[in-house]
Amino acid sequence: MAMVVDVVNSKAGIPGSGDVPVAMTFTSDLAKFVATALTLPKWEQETYLTGDKLTWNQLVELIEAVKGVKSPYPYISDEQLQPMIAILGLMFERGVSDLRVETSIMQDFPDLKLRSMKELLEEAYKLKV
Repeated sequence: MAMVVDVVNSKAGIPGSGDVPVAMTFTSDLAKFVATALTLPKWEQETYLTGDKLTWNQLVELIEAVKGVKSPYPYISDEQLQPMIAILGLMFERGVSDLRVETSIMQDFPDLKLRSMKELLEEAYKLKV
């Protein structure tokens, strides 16, 4: 995530419009699913896991709400992305990270709960009162 949004320093370079959905999964949640998926008798040729799906703009709004900090986040236009070594940014803008929920392995393990980005950010940045 720090390659597009730096949560700690409240900075970002949003690729394109920031309105294309991106699948996001916290690494410890991924580890839970991998460990549990090892018990599957058969694996599909492709396996997807999506903890949360939101746009970069939605993520920025969430970060600002949870941290209570408003920061300017510049947008990098498609024209600016093209000459840069920004393959990942272009992939995000074109929806490559917008994984199909209907084929997610999550459905095979309804008892395992993945954290949403909101839950993760609140856990990390919620002010202790």
